[in-house]
Amino acid sequence: MFEKLEWSDDRIVVNGVTFLFEGKAKRGSKDGIWLHKDRVLLDEYERLFGDYPTFRVKNMLELGIWKGGSIALWMELLQPAKCVALDLTKREDAPVFSRYVEERGLGERLKSYWGTDQADSARLIEIVEAEFDDPLDLVIDDASHAYAPTRASFSTLFPLLREDGLYVIEDWAWHFAAEFRADYPASEPGLLPLMADLAVLIVGVPGLIRRLEVRVPFIVLQRGSASMEEARRGVAARWHETPEPELRDPWLPLRRIKRRVAGAISRRQ
Repeated sequence: MFEKLEWSDDRIVVNGVTFLFEGKAKRGSKDGIWLHKDRVLLDEYERLFGDYPTFRVKNMLELGIWKGGSIALWMELLQPAKCVALDLTKREDAPVFSRYVEERGLGERLKSYWGTDQADSARLIEIVEAEFDDPLDLVIDDASHAYAPTRASFSTLFPLLREDGLYVIEDWAWHFAAEFRADYPASEPGLLPLMADLAVLIVGVPGLIRRLEVRVPFIVLQRGSASMEEARRGVAARWHETPEPELRDPWLPLRRIKRRVAGAISRRQ
């Protein structure tokens, strides 16, 4: 699919649609949709989808809209039946993005929801149920890059993926950048603690996560065969969202076995 990309220094063109790279194209340019991504990231996406040659996207959800470039680019590259994006900012679609949707006749296939918090589980579920008739195939989180909201949206949306569906979390290492500290207080841990949380789910919820990859620009998780209800219950239990004390520690059963074995050995000695 990435062979469709026509590269220039400050833009790419896909199927006749121009995307301008922020930071490279001249300010005030109006001949394309602004894209807040770079070639390093797009090249890594090309490698990712190359690793999943049979992967097809029917239903896609993206967290983070900015100026609409990303969701429009995915529409052109992946050609999903429905692509929905949401953003915390309370504003409207950029005029150039609105023209793109209208000229391409994408009003029913490409939807945006502004003023929507990625951590609002009830609202996320409401949007998914309203927009999609089948499970999600692909979720891309390019929203806050902060720990709590990223964790919350994963907890809500990952169970809604189909088996073998992909969940991508971009810019997991952004908290090392000066720009991150300019936007967030020193107490914000970034996404590194999420790695440990995901490891807990791999160990503690059988069938939930089939594959976890950590790449330089993003984390990608492939959904396992656990049912949606099993996934919801498992994530809630292992991430301390249920009160049962025996579920608060995913290693507790192993520790109990070790204690019993140690006790048996001690009694024999």
